[in-house]
Amino acid sequence: MQPDASNTALHHLALRGIEPFAALWPPAGEGDPAALHRAVPLAWADHRADVQRALAHPPQTNEVQRSAALLPGLLHIAAATGLPMRLLEIGASAGLNLWCDRYRHERAGWSWGDAAAPLVIGGEWRGAPPPLHAPLDIAHRAGCDAKPVDLLDPAEGLRLASFIWPDRPERLARLRAARQGAARCASKPCRPLLSASASCVTKRPARRAC
Repeated sequence: MQPDASNTALHHLALRGIEPFAALWPPAGEGDPAALHRAVPLAWADHRADVQRALAHPPQTNEVQRSAALLPGLLHIAAATGLPMRLLEIGASAGLNLWCDRYRHERAGWSWGDAAAPLVIGGEWRGAPPPLHAPLDIAHRAGCDAKPVDLLDPAEGLRLASFIWPDRPERLARLRAARQGAARCASKPCRPLLSASASCVTKRPARRAC
């Protein structure tokens, strides 16, 4: 098994609370290499079907921290044009970065977005703030992926979490918060249109996305 694939399979078992894998993730300090080496053949012997499903699934990550760069750029476009926007993303995974305007953004010297949003995007910021009062209006958002992820399906959300390195608790926390945000807007007009085709969905929706 490739290291990344085997780690994903073990992490998925750990996130489901299955022992002894749950006790190994997240690793304490530098972890226990001997215990990790023992866990791989144990998983193959006792949970082979789960491991095979993990190995058959292409690696997917949906790092929502990328919205930290996307949102300021959209604010500048909104200020310059005053026009509604359509966001299209190739390789969208769960489409989390298509929702960048629904997160709270807090940087040194400025903040933007709903203060009650489950997810707060931080990060380093230098220079003047973006035009915070620009009329940002995202009228349509859509993405494509070989295997689009529906975060409203707990099993798919768990699978997506398994692709995050288990020693990156901050990334897991961001994903969990983003899933909470997705649950707050469960109706289809509110959600990005995700397609498994080779090109992004570009047809305008019958109802406007919120």
